[in-house]
Amino acid sequence: MNGRKVAIKKGSSSERVVKSFPGSIIVEYPENASALHAVETGEADYAICGNLTTAYYMTHTDDDNCLQVVGHSERQDDLVVYAEKGNEELIKKFNVALSDYKKSGEYKRLIKFYFGDIEKQS
Repeated sequence: MNGRKVAIKKGSSSERVVKSFPGSIIVEYPENASALHAVETGEADYAICGNLTTAYYMTHTDDDNCLQVVGHSERQDDLVVYAEKGNEELIKKFNVALSDYKKSGEYKRLIKFYFGDIEKQS
């Protein structure tokens, strides 16, 4: 990737990743969508963004289908939920509700609606 322009969201975890590619020209954007748009318009050669961000952008914005996922992390998503340490009651309730939501099929329906078929994009 030496000499190639890579678009990233400023301050994101992508910044750490791209620094491991010596010789890359880092172009920072305020949002992931701006970084992805830079690839579409030729301002950057490639972008490094989170899986869900990219999936949402490709599902709702990439009208010309000019973006292609060419690499991905081991995880299919990078969505994280935080709770206060020690709040076991809340954590247990959340995990039960999430499990029920997934069993109902609603979770998968919403993921597909907002992010497309993530597995096919990997």
